[in-house]
Amino acid sequence: MNGGSILNRNLFKDYEAGNLLSLDSSEQDFIPSPVKRISLIPHMLGLGFRKHADALKSGGVEGSCSSGTRSLMRWMMRFLLGDASQPTFPFRLGELHRKVKDFAPDVIYTTMGSYAVHKIVLYLSREMRIPVVIHVMDDWVVAKNNHGLLSLLQGWLIRRTFADLLRVSSLRYVISEGMKSAYEQRYGYRFNVLGNVVEETWIRKGEIRENREVLSIGYVGSFTDNSQREPIEDVVKAVSELNRSGCKCKFRLSLYVTPATYQYATKCYPDHADVEVDVAPVEDDDFYRLLGGFDMLLLPSSFSGPSREYIKYSIPAKFYSYLAAGVVVLYYGDSASEQIRLAIQNKLGLVVTDHSSGAIQAALRRFAEDRTEIQACLERQYDFIRRNHDANVIRQAMYRSLDECIYPEEVVPQAEAGLGYDHYLLDKKRKLIDALIEKIKPKSVLDFGGGTGYTFSRYVNENYPEIEVTLFDVSVESLEAASWHGQHIEKVSDPKLLEARQFDLVIASEVVEHVDARDFVLEDIAALVKQDGYLFATVPNGYGSYEITVLLYRLLAKPLVSRLSMSRRKGQAESTLSLSPHVAFYTYATLLSGFRCAGLVVENYLPIVLSHFRAARMLSEYLPWAMRKNVDLAPHVNPQWVDDWGFLLTRSEAVKSNGCQQQQELMLLTRFNIFRAKINKRQVV
Repeated sequence: MNGGSILNRNLFKDYEAGNLLSLDSSEQDFIPSPVKRISLIPHMLGLGFRKHADALKSGGVEGSCSSGTRSLMRWMMRFLLGDASQPTFPFRLGELHRKVKDFAPDVIYTTMGSYAVHKIVLYLSREMRIPVVIHVMDDWVVAKNNHGLLSLLQGWLIRRTFADLLRVSSLRYVISEGMKSAYEQRYGYRFNVLGNVVEETWIRKGEIRENREVLSIGYVGSFTDNSQREPIEDVVKAVSELNRSGCKCKFRLSLYVTPATYQYATKCYPDHADVEVDVAPVEDDDFYRLLGGFDMLLLPSSFSGPSREYIKYSIPAKFYSYLAAGVVVLYYGDSASEQIRLAIQNKLGLVVTDHSSGAIQAALRRFAEDRTEIQACLERQYDFIRRNHDANVIRQAMYRSLDECIYPEEVVPQAEAGLGYDHYLLDKKRKLIDALIEKIKPKSVLDFGGGTGYTFSRYVNENYPEIEVTLFDVSVESLEAASWHGQHIEKVSDPKLLEARQFDLVIASEVVEHVDARDFVLEDIAALVKQDGYLFATVPNGYGSYEITVLLYRLLAKPLVSRLSMSRRKGQAESTLSLSPHVAFYTYATLLSGFRCAGLVVENYLPIVLSHFRAARMLSEYLPWAMRKNVDLAPHVNPQWVDDWGFLLTRSEAVKSNGCQQQQELMLLTRFNIFRAKINKRQVV
C-alpha cells in the first residue's frame, strides 16, 4: 500500500516491477506505471463522499441551484463531513485478501491515510503474517481540520488504529527531523527520517540570469481554501503593490495547480493583471522544465488555521524539486513549520516569516538587486540537495532496512507435544535473541539481572562464542551457580564496576518489576547502552490477568497453601536463586512513559505471551496448538490484555523532558502499587 504511482516512480523506482504491488484508491492512473495495481475502491465504503469533500476543500458546492439552496447544502455537508474529510470504512476484506494472497508479499509499506486504510493494513498484516513499514508525511493524526459528525467519529477511530499500527510496525519512517523528535516524544517509539529523493539527472546548478524587465515567480502544487490560498493571497498582494510602486523590475506570479483545484484557482483570480493560472504538468521532464523556466519559485505555508498544525512537521515533495531545479526559492510561512526551519538552518533561498505584505516586498527587492546573495543561495541549494537527497543512496538504504524487518511470527517456536509451558516461553525468548543478534550483530552483550545466566548468558556464550558476554546480578549466590562447561563470560555483582562501561546489546528480562520504581532502574540500564546500541527488555503487565489473580490469591489463601502453589516445579532449571518479589507494577502507558524518562524509545514491540493464567498453562501442557495460539495472538491484541511484554529499545536523548522523573514517580507510586508490593514482600518473607 505504497500510495500509488507517485511513490512507484520515486522511492520505489529501482524496485523490480514484478516485486511491487500497489494498493491505492486512485480512481485512475494519471501516470502510467508497469507496477501491478489493485484498487481499494471496491473495498472502502464512503468513497461516494469524495466529490462533496473535494468541493468543500476547493471553496464550496457548485451547481445550478440558487445561492440560498447552495449555501444550505454546503452547511449540511460541512455539518456531516467536516471541512476536509472523506470518511471511509473497510468493506469485503476477505475478497481483498484473496486478491493479494497470490502476490505473496513479504512486507507492507504504507503511507497510511483513512480509517479504512488503517484497518486494511492491520488485517492484511495479521492474516498474511508479514511486517508493516509505515511512512508518515503529515501530522494528520492530530490535525483538527475535520469537524463534521462523521469526521469526529472517524478521527477517534483513526487515532486508535494509528496506535495499533505503531505497535505492530517493524519500521517507522517520518518525513523530517522535526517530526521524528516530536513523534518520539509523543508516542515513545523510534522513528527514522526518510525524505523525498531527487534523481541525479534532475539536479541542475542554477546561475543568475541577465536582468529582465519582468521577473517570473512560479508556484506548482495544489490550491485549496483551507491551506495554500491564504499565503498565496499575501504574495499576490505584495506583487501587485510592488508593481504599482514604480519599482524598476516588474514581477508576475504563475500558479500551476492540480486538475482538481484548477477551476477554483481560476475563479479566485479571474483576469488578474499580475497572476496567471494553469494546470501543472505530470511528466517529470515537463515538470522540471517548467520549474527551471522561472526566475523564482514560491513555497508557501499557512500562518493560521487548521492547515498550520497539519503541515507543521511536513516537508512537501516540491521542497526538494524546487532545490533541484536550480532556481532561487522564496519561503513564506510560519517560523514553526519544518520547511521554514530547514531553510533557515541551511541558509536556503529567501525566507520570510513575518506575516505582512511589506516583508514579502522587501525580499523581492533584495532578489532583484543583490545578485551576489542570490548566486550564493543557488550554490548552497545545489550542495544541499546533492549531499542529502541522492536517490540511489536513499533507496538502497531503505531497501536494506526493509530486509531487516522483524515480525513476531519469525520468532514463535513450533509447538511440540510434551514441551512444557516454561520451556516454550524460554524457547521463544531465545529465538528473539537469535533474531536480534542477526539484526544488530553485537560485539558485546550484557545480561542485566540475569541470575544464574541460564536464560540468556549461557545460550549466547555457547551459540555465539565471538560475542563478549557479561552477566550482572546483585545475587552473589546466583552468580556462583552460573557455571557450566566451556563458559567464557564475565560475572559482575557490584554495579559500580559497570558505571564506565557500555554495551552493544543489553538484555533486561523480567528485571524492572523487581526494583522499586523510585530507584529509576531504567535510567541506570539505559546508561549501559551504547549510543547506537540496543536494549531488549521483557516486563510483565502489572495489571494483567496473572498479576491480578496472584494478588487475589495471596490476599485470600492461607500462607501455607500460597507457598505450596507458588513454589517452583521439580526438575525446572533455576534461572535465579534470589527471592525477589514484584515491587513495581506497570501499565503499558506508564512503561512507555518510563522509557521516555530514561531516554529510550521502542523500535520493536515483541510481546512474549498473551496469558500467564493458570488455565492457559495447564492447557498448553496437553494441547500444543493452544500454547502456540497463546503466543501467536499476543502482538495482535491491545497491550492491556497481554501478560508479558517484550521491547527492542534504542537511545534517544531528545525524548527526555524536564521533571520527567517526578512525573514517572507520580504515575507509578500509587497507594495501590505500594500495597501490592508490601503483600508480595510479606509472602516471600
